[in-house]
Amino acid sequence: MSNILVLDDDRYFLQRMTICLESFGYSVETLIEPQYLFQLLEVHLSDLILLDIHMPGTDGVAVLQQLKTHAEYQSIPVIMLTADIDNQTLSKCFEAGAIDFINKGIDESILKARVKSALKTREYFKQLQQEITERKKIEETLKLAKEQAESSNQAKSQFLANMSHEMRNPLNNILPLSEFLLKNSDGNLTSGDLDCIQAIYDAGKELHLLIKDLLDFSSIEAGRVEVLKEEVVLNALSQNLTRDFQHLVEEKGLTWHVQIAPDLSPTIISDEQKIRQILKNFVSNALKFTHQGSIQVHFYPIHAKAGGIKKRVALEISDTGIGIPLEKQTSIFDVFQQGDVTIQKKYGGFGLGLAIVKNLTFLLKGKIQLQSEEGKGSTFTLLLPETLLDKSTDREKIQKQLPRSQRDKDLYSDPQISEVLADKKILIVDDEIRNIFTLKSILQQHKASILIGRNGREALEQLEQHPNIQLIIMDIVMPEMDGFEAIQNIRRQKNTHHIPIIILSARTQPLECSKCLNMGANEFLTKPLDVKKLFKILRKYL
Repeated sequence: MSNILVLDDDRYFLQRMTICLESFGYSVETLIEPQYLFQLLEVHLSDLILLDIHMPGTDGVAVLQQLKTHAEYQSIPVIMLTADIDNQTLSKCFEAGAIDFINKGIDESILKARVKSALKTREYFKQLQQEITERKKIEETLKLAKEQAESSNQAKSQFLANMSHEMRNPLNNILPLSEFLLKNSDGNLTSGDLDCIQAIYDAGKELHLLIKDLLDFSSIEAGRVEVLKEEVVLNALSQNLTRDFQHLVEEKGLTWHVQIAPDLSPTIISDEQKIRQILKNFVSNALKFTHQGSIQVHFYPIHAKAGGIKKRVALEISDTGIGIPLEKQTSIFDVFQQGDVTIQKKYGGFGLGLAIVKNLTFLLKGKIQLQSEEGKGSTFTLLLPETLLDKSTDREKIQKQLPRSQRDKDLYSDPQISEVLADKKILIVDDEIRNIFTLKSILQQHKASILIGRNGREALEQLEQHPNIQLIIMDIVMPEMDGFEAIQNIRRQKNTHHIPIIILSARTQPLECSKCLNMGANEFLTKPLDVKKLFKILRKYL
């Protein structure tokens, strides 16, 4: 049974209202003096209040305003009572929070209807409050689950990074040293010796590939992701996008455009499923954030320049939507990131789509370009090679077809490197003595002069004592002063800022590489060391 409180200074009117409302099946409480209102509500919370506008010493508007300042009473609906209709006063009542008014001479049937309507509003409000409370609990649960997942993900990533570092360090000695021995420069190793060394090298390569498979896709929640190289018909891609999205675009009152350049190659070699996933994400975002104008699909070739990269294709999605602020155009590709907090509130989503796109693009040997202006629209362009090749795999297949003597010569010999390295002063900075031994053995074989530092602090000391150092090969993870801090110190000093720095690290995450290069490193190599890559870089800087 609903409880109604009637507040009025007219005792006769209170008696009439009590009899009337009780006949409707309601429980009724009455009050003459407004100053006792809150004491009464503390004892028994009412479902509806009928409040007289004109009372001696105070008025109903002031009482109503005071009532609505208390959070626990704000949800109680209030109907104002009046003997005469004053539009200005009624307007103040509604502004203060009243939901209706009743003329004291009103017909009982109309009174009953208005009270019933007000109580129904009260019931709806209670249900809404309950739903909001439950939703907040769910949101808190989801937020906690998200935080736990992020923490778990971070722990997993850190574990994988540490495992990678610890496993790559031994491989950094096994592979380069076995590679070095296979050269048999002194000619004192027998065919059996070389077979054993080759077996060591091959086993090390297999272990290296295993570690790489475990770690390369650790940022993608699904685990290991394989790239399927197949013929992809570009016209079919655009037709699939049109089939999937044109009707949705037009339902929203937008225009759908598709443009295929006439000189575009009809097919490329790549992974069709992953390309579709990337493009669908772009179009879905365009559809979500565009309220007027158009969405355009444009496929066109990017022709190779002389001596430049090979021909690529550009798969572009443009919209006339809300755009992305310049300061947010990098972070939107990070996990759980969106352009702005208000974006998530208004449009929903968890900010995972573009983070997944970034990883898929990386797997496809592609690149994402973003052009956007806030309030005018965005253009996302997926740049892909016409042919996706796994160069290392293809090279290994070719190498296995060659005779051993030809393989060894191709893999390990570099007749020009001795001329490049002769008498060059190179600083090796690493806390692992085996890594130092490996690098030192390889470089000294080609007459390089080697200096050693076991951490960043010792590297700075060596640079101060030997101002003629011409190149630095440095690890990241070291005691006392790590590689990051060492790079910053070297680049700040006038006499060392020009020296090329090559990072050789067991850390393989793209972020680690980007961080080093942004701080001033010239190159980033991963352990185990690829000697041919190192020689190529040394020729470049020496």
